[in-house]
Amino acid sequence: MEKARESVEEANTNRTGTDTFLTSKSLKEDHTTTITIQKAEHVYYQQGGVNEIRMEKHDEERLSTDHENSSSEAQEGRPRKLPLVILKMLSLLALCKPEVPLPVGVLLLVEKCAVETVRCKSSTHRREIKDLLNLSFDPFDDNNSDETFCVPEGKCDEWLCACECKAYHVLDMDKWVFRKLFCVEDDKDWDLLKTLLPHLDNWFSHVEKCGMEEELPIHFLRACLHAFGKFRCDGWGRRAKKLVEKCIEYCESSGSDVNEKERTHREIGEYYRKVGMYEESEKHLNAALEIGKAKSDLASCSLQITQMYLARCKIDKGEHREAEDLINRCLSSPAVKALEEKGERPYLRGRMYFEKARCYHRLQKYTEAYDACYQALTVEPGCDSFRYPQYVMYCALYMALKELESDHPNTAVLNEALAECGRAEKIMKHRHGDKHHQMAQLLCIQVKICLGKKDRVVPLMMASNALSIMKQKYGPDHNNVAKVYNLLGDIHCQIGNMQKAEKAYKMAIFIYGEEHSLCKRIKEKVEELKESQGVLFNPETCDRERLDKELKKP
Repeated sequence: MEKARESVEEANTNRTGTDTFLTSKSLKEDHTTTITIQKAEHVYYQQGGVNEIRMEKHDEERLSTDHENSSSEAQEGRPRKLPLVILKMLSLLALCKPEVPLPVGVLLLVEKCAVETVRCKSSTHRREIKDLLNLSFDPFDDNNSDETFCVPEGKCDEWLCACECKAYHVLDMDKWVFRKLFCVEDDKDWDLLKTLLPHLDNWFSHVEKCGMEEELPIHFLRACLHAFGKFRCDGWGRRAKKLVEKCIEYCESSGSDVNEKERTHREIGEYYRKVGMYEESEKHLNAALEIGKAKSDLASCSLQITQMYLARCKIDKGEHREAEDLINRCLSSPAVKALEEKGERPYLRGRMYFEKARCYHRLQKYTEAYDACYQALTVEPGCDSFRYPQYVMYCALYMALKELESDHPNTAVLNEALAECGRAEKIMKHRHGDKHHQMAQLLCIQVKICLGKKDRVVPLMMASNALSIMKQKYGPDHNNVAKVYNLLGDIHCQIGNMQKAEKAYKMAIFIYGEEHSLCKRIKEKVEELKESQGVLFNPETCDRERLDKELKKP
């Protein structure tokens, strides 16, 4: 925060060159673009419901008369004109989602933009913006760097209209705030990005209204797509779908940069994997792979990342042997070995080990799965990491599955696994609440361990909750939903409700599709539970909706 303050003060005397801007949680700015007062800029006007783009030049003469006009207007009872630097800040804050917390560091970025754009030479505006936002603390004091604030509902527009200023500086918000925060490497500042997603979504709505999508750089669109897919906040699918469309347009353009096209295909492929469209995912990931192979450095880190993404897709599709081969090639590549020697990019290496653990899990190699997952946990230590609770809960799962392979599993080991799940649950609830998609995965893990302990009550409640979350986050036809139905079948088998068990297994087969590798075992379960008349299950003649309704009955 001290550096943040210094950079703002330097802006008053030095407006060319490169600054480093830091807030709490290490918000960084690699470069700034000085916009002088004489240079025209794009602004978005909203007048009477009619949206249009105009060009606005800042009025330099207004700076010298701001304070003079404000005092005379106050005496006459008219709305007081605000200094130009404050109007600029309000025009940026108006693009954020009202009444949703913002880190105070964002306000400092907004101030930096306003100060450099209007060439403000004093800091008197700070007290006024604090009062306008009704803050109980000083946002410019280093001691308050961890504070948050909210933009009051409708107040920014009200103040701007009172001063006959209806300009929303849409592209400035991109260049000075969002692009600097979202275009980051790996897992940096994940908690900050999650906090900003509602504001980013609100800002995109303004971008669409004024038709400025074409002016946004592809690396920024790609970073936003990654962030929405990572956290899956409410409405993420709608926003991500629009971003994917823009990214595909870029990839289909003949003049696109090859390196950017490779990264963009990769992010599109990962999006399609998350929504369960595996053929589309493979198509884009293979396109990224071909671009990577066509470049001279076949052992590049970028190529290994694409292979890891493709391995993820194949694991979800049930092609576990192919996935295992891909991930082993990643980990043994010179590029990843060099990262290990230097201790660099732990998030990326941890993710590769975790994908290896997932492969072994699907191949029922539970000891190897535990070892690979534990390696992911040690490569990226510290509970602040975004993936930390995920690695903890899967280590617990593989610990339990190893024990359940024995004829007489040790209850103490299973209890230890449940305790580790509890530790992961506490972290995730604190971070994301009860309805996060990873909470559903955790519930599934707890169900498996409880089934191993022959618990007949708790697993059914957990699985029902997991099913609700999965359907909400992924839709009814995703493989993660099928996974829960398979678990429900196991639960009903254990409590003796064979009819419901069969229906749950059938729902899993419907969703997975008969070609999925997991369906072979599920079909075996169905045959073991076939109805008394001996009619075998045929997905083509069975009523899926009826099955789902019957499963919901008590």
